[in-house]
Amino acid sequence: MKLSRYNHIIKKDGYSYWYNGISQTYFRLSAETGRKLRDNLQYIEEIKGAYPTIYDKLVDGGFIIENEVDEYDIILKRAEAARDDRNAL
Repeated sequence: MKLSRYNHIIKKDGYSYWYNGISQTYFRLSAETGRKLRDNLQYIEEIKGAYPTIYDKLVDGGFIIENEVDEYDIILKRAEAARDDRNAL
């Protein structure tokens, strides 16, 4: 498992807002939980053990992905499909 390259974390008003640009998924955590999680993102297996519910949310939302996933390829395929849809009109 690895981290998505398209994760964005915004801290505002006592919360940590998490957004993934590939899946367009987002969720909110308390600022403290968000900070702890952000500071330990490189330890994916430890997050799985310490925060199983949040870990599942990260996987389901595309924040953590399988090692073989090529996100750039996903973007290219989406762009091609959008171009094909426009050309079909």
